[in-house]
Amino acid sequence: MANKPTKKTTAKRKSTKKKPMQFADGKDHTAYQTKEEKVAEIKRLEKAVGLSRLNPFKTEDEDEFEEKIASMNLTDMQALAVRAGVFPSGTRPILRNKLKKAFHAAKIGTLSSPLKPAVDPDSDVAKSIRKTSRT
Repeated sequence: MANKPTKKTTAKRKSTKKKPMQFADGKDHTAYQTKEEKVAEIKRLEKAVGLSRLNPFKTEDEDEFEEKIASMNLTDMQALAVRAGVFPSGTRPILRNKLKKAFHAAKIGTLSSPLKPAVDPDSDVAKSIRKTSRT
């Protein structure tokens, strides 16, 4: 019978504390802890530099965008598609769907306005909804 091979054991390494990261630009990158502070600082800098960052669709409102592309002809939609980075091929309905998808993709991550309520808050229907949601 052959001898069993023995496993070699290694000594445990001492854990070292991680040093704080130093950046080449010398800035304090921990100054903005919350997302709101970061967004406020970015807006302040954009305003100071003079950047008005609009998406290629020139609107953030979905209803306004729907009206805009409904009134466009195929050539205008193709020009908008090129500006938005969408390949401008296909018929008018196909291009409209491509533009809608690109609009929603561009809208992700941007600050959105509050939604309009579907029911008037002072109506009887809204009161009955509130009653049923409380129980």
